[in-house]
Amino acid sequence: MPLSHLLPLLFLASVLVSCSQRDFDPATEQAKLLRRDAEWANLASAGKDIEKIVSYWSDDGVLIFPRQPVLDGKAAIRA
Repeated sequence: MPLSHLLPLLFLASVLVSCSQRDFDPATEQAKLLRRDAEWANLASAGKDIEKIVSYWSDDGVLIFPRQPVLDGKAAIRA
């Protein structure tokens, strides 16, 4: 079989393999997310370790509260 016929088959095979279903359990992922959210809520309500609380946001995180200035970035969130 010539190479020009083989390349489209290899491409198709790689696309099919890359689109295959991965091991994903929505219930497990939901439990992880809820556990992480509970951790943050406990830290935030205690208010003792500000660095740990702020660590849950990315460097470009944004907080928007009604009738308040926008907090843009970790430095603003930390303040």
